[in-house]
Amino acid sequence: MKNETRVPISRITLRALAILAAAGSINVATIPLQEHFVYNTQASTRFSDDSSIRDYSRSSVESLLATGGIKGYPEDNTFRPQGTITKLEFLSMVVNSLDPNGTKLAEGVQQAKDDVEVGISYYDSLKKDGLLTEFWGGKAFDLIVGARELGIGSGYETNSTGGNWDTPITRQDAAMMVYQGLKALKGNDLYVTMGVAENRNGGKKLIGDWDELTDTDVPDGHPQSVSGCAHPDDILSLYEAGILQGDSEAKFYPNKYLTREDSAIIIDKAVNPEKRAKVTIPEADKEIDKTEGVENTTLKQTDPTRRGAIDGDTFIKADGTSIKVVRDEKSGVIGANQPVALDMGRELVRTSNEGKRIEHKIANYGEVKLSDGSLSVNLGYISNDKISADENTYSGKGDYYYNPKTGEGHSSTDWSKIAESLKPTGEGKPGDIKKVGLGDWCTYKYYDGVGWNCETVTGSDLTEAFKVDK
Repeated sequence: MKNETRVPISRITLRALAILAAAGSINVATIPLQEHFVYNTQASTRFSDDSSIRDYSRSSVESLLATGGIKGYPEDNTFRPQGTITKLEFLSMVVNSLDPNGTKLAEGVQQAKDDVEVGISYYDSLKKDGLLTEFWGGKAFDLIVGARELGIGSGYETNSTGGNWDTPITRQDAAMMVYQGLKALKGNDLYVTMGVAENRNGGKKLIGDWDELTDTDVPDGHPQSVSGCAHPDDILSLYEAGILQGDSEAKFYPNKYLTREDSAIIIDKAVNPEKRAKVTIPEADKEIDKTEGVENTTLKQTDPTRRGAIDGDTFIKADGTSIKVVRDEKSGVIGANQPVALDMGRELVRTSNEGKRIEHKIANYGEVKLSDGSLSVNLGYISNDKISADENTYSGKGDYYYNPKTGEGHSSTDWSKIAESLKPTGEGKPGDIKKVGLGDWCTYKYYDGVGWNCETVTGSDLTEAFKVDK
């Protein structure tokens, strides 16, 4: 038969076919008696509501129609371009479009079957628990489990309901799923390849409603999604790659439901890089130097009322030794790569969201003694922005992490800046490891096609690196 692509039926369970058909991923009518199903690849097929497809999405809709990525509703052959699409329908489109032969999905299913604990596989335990099967009656079980094993679409199930896969997908959740799909099915981690960590401050200008995607007033200092699901960096990665563009004002509207025609555009660009927009990353705004005009002085760690340190200050530590504080040129962080924790023991004054005035010392905020008697590596949260005001703090914000092995201490945001500045130069071999930074706390690993990638990113990574017994 012409214009057909055959895929072994073993790639996915028969029970998933109904859901995939509803999503437009396969043409059930063309399933022959042998163990194959056939994608509908007839580009000449038209929808009964073809006139309602808007011009800006028509080429993408026709492209996916030609490759079997979408199909009309069986009862009336409508596409319903402005209608919503469920999470499960979108998942099937992502997996089917980026893994058309089902090879990766089959690997994910097999991983779940091979993951055996206490005499039962993860695959069988899910069936036994009924987390997916009771709610869905077994429909699309392999699709969901296989995709989740690959890191696509995880987090939609709850113990009480078995999931909300039949609810419309929001734009931010769709972005997360496409990002995860490209990473798992094509080996393309856009966060790494687009260099989001390095250009975030400029890149976020691409998104007109970036502030709605993020909430920086959180304990770890990292931006969070409004709904707590998709990370805004997933969205930023897709913007920088030219897969997402937003409306005329570049706004993304993360909590709005994705339409069926917009889903076609996003997936078409994900599958076909040549169709992506050409993007120039804006330059980041120059940071305001809050230390300008502040005169150098001598600061004592034993004085809890001292101001924050600036470049050129003399700092007398609790043990009586002194050090000249320097702003690191590469990272811009004061005291970077120096054996000093400039904010330890300081009284910090900030205003909470409720307007309350809060005073605490970093040294005794969440203090825990380590086995060698030194302070905990995580000494509590400090903030330094227009909401939480401590005008005399010149460091970053976030949890304050102290490395007892070297005496260096910074906020989480400053540790991140230091890590980025320590990126090795030159080529390496896949799997090569380099330890950098004062006391070799920061780990970089070399990946084929990516280069050097920082492995010390999260707060838990810092905690692990700073353990005294390591």
